[in-house]
Amino acid sequence: MKKSRYILISILVLLVTLGILQETLRSEPISWYPSYADFDDRPLGSEVFYDLLLTTDVASDQKRINENPYQFFEAHQEEDADLMFFNSYVNLTEQEVGSALEWVKKGNNVLIASKGFPELLRDTLGLDNLVKYSYGRFDLEEKEYELSWYHKDKPADKRFKLWKDLDYMYFDSIPKDMEVISRIERSVDSTDKKQLYPNAVKAEFGKGSFYLVSTPVIFSNYFLVEDENYQYTFQ
Repeated sequence: MKKSRYILISILVLLVTLGILQETLRSEPISWYPSYADFDDRPLGSEVFYDLLLTTDVASDQKRINENPYQFFEAHQEEDADLMFFNSYVNLTEQEVGSALEWVKKGNNVLIASKGFPELLRDTLGLDNLVKYSYGRFDLEEKEYELSWYHKDKPADKRFKLWKDLDYMYFDSIPKDMEVISRIERSVDSTDKKQLYPNAVKAEFGKGSFYLVSTPVIFSNYFLVEDENYQYTFQ
């Protein structure tokens, strides 16, 4: 009886040891948290973007803004600049949007890359809500998606991969006087026929412009390290 108990205890100890060893050797799971932080090397961080930014010829003219948007717009009303926001959701208050509108009207430019835009900004620019791709309708298991810069007089001939296991947004409809500058393309079937959905638009406002991008993932490490995707983002 005593010998059987020792054998049982030995087996339990062995199993626990193997379990601990397995946990120790197991790779750390990949985090898909969309931080878009400059120091984050996870798939949806933006370390690669900021590192690449330093290699451009405009790096010396860039600066990071640490104050809230309203404070910045109010303090720099007489300054000429371009300002860029990108995150999963760029949540600007009505006060911040109002200041941004006045700042752009004077001749400045603001780019916002987000999977949603403030209601006041959408209403002012005449934009409908964004629409999310339906996984059932579009059958993401079999279809491929691509991004391309686009101009009505000179369609782009280069395509950039947009991974199908992330969620994408596009503009359901836009005003006729608003310029489409990028589109998501999806193959309809085995033919060359494509379905096109605007994901980046230019909206002139006063003397300046808003650039609205519905796919902030283009600033992520995950997107930028694929082939030559960095060319798309920096265009």
